[in-house]
Amino acid sequence: MDPVQLGLIASILSGVCTAAWTVITWAQQQERVEEAKRDRNAALYVNPFIMAAEELQDALYDYLEGHYHKLPGEEQRQGYAGVSAAALEIIYTMVVYFGWSMIIYRYGPYTSDEKLIELTQQVSQAFSGMTQACQSAEDAFYFSYPEQKALGLTFVRPLAAAYGLGRQLERVKSEHLPEFPFLEFESISLYEFEEEVKNERNAGSPLYLNIQAALQALDQANPSEAFSGRQRLVLVQNYLVDLVDYLEKKEAFSVSLNKRRRARHHLTFTKVFGQVQAQMAHHIPGRMRLRFLNLKDDSTYGTQLESFFCSLEGVKDVRVNPQANSVVIEYDPKLYSKQVLENTFANFLNWV
Repeated sequence: MDPVQLGLIASILSGVCTAAWTVITWAQQQERVEEAKRDRNAALYVNPFIMAAEELQDALYDYLEGHYHKLPGEEQRQGYAGVSAAALEIIYTMVVYFGWSMIIYRYGPYTSDEKLIELTQQVSQAFSGMTQACQSAEDAFYFSYPEQKALGLTFVRPLAAAYGLGRQLERVKSEHLPEFPFLEFESISLYEFEEEVKNERNAGSPLYLNIQAALQALDQANPSEAFSGRQRLVLVQNYLVDLVDYLEKKEAFSVSLNKRRRARHHLTFTKVFGQVQAQMAHHIPGRMRLRFLNLKDDSTYGTQLESFFCSLEGVKDVRVNPQANSVVIEYDPKLYSKQVLENTFANFLNWV
């Protein structure tokens, strides 16, 4: 072959290799940029949201299961705004969750995640809805969606605004927008929340009146017994467990060493979820399979069944198979014999 032709071919191959290397290098660089962006999004928005949801579900579980205890005379302590520290912490974690649930819709990698939107809406609707479990919107834990949004944005703020630098932040962002691609947020501290609750200027504010009502309701209620709003809090806690479990799987890390427990319902299953018919399909000590009609026809029904059975004492695991209309329940055989278990479930189900 002519040397000129060989040189031309070599030049072409060299150019192709150079172009390919450039494309590969650019792609790797873009991948690193996207990975860094994803990590930054997680650090700024996803991780705080997971922690807010985890802290709220954990606080509600401890309260509903009677693990919170007030110290003698704690209600009269000036430092706790006239309520117990436990009540103050629960409502604080609640409004912080409201804030981060608004942020996760607008920032980060889950803005269009259908499953996350569904799970967060379940929590929001449990606070704002009127269901069979929450017959009245008059209980102290009813918060409409606008109230959730207002409370959330009051106590979770842009980082500069949290330190009184809101105008400076807006000016800096407008002058140097490329340098601020991520807006950072910060929850106010529990101390600041307490000061806001105690502040006389907020005494007539509807939002703060709602907070005060919720604080008083938590202190006056006996968590081990039925009280107005208890079923609403149980649903919220159960839905938060589903939400955190989903996010942990997506993010491939866990914020809890132990499996989360679900707070227990104090009403019969039929009062909470409507008329339910069940059939015992199979049983061995420690494991039972129940069959439910129309389970595969309702996507939310299986979630409700799983949530309910997981809330019962002695139940270790629940697996729902909608296509087979069945639910497998693993339980502690030391707590239940088959007859005792059937009698227990008879309080919640109609056997057929």
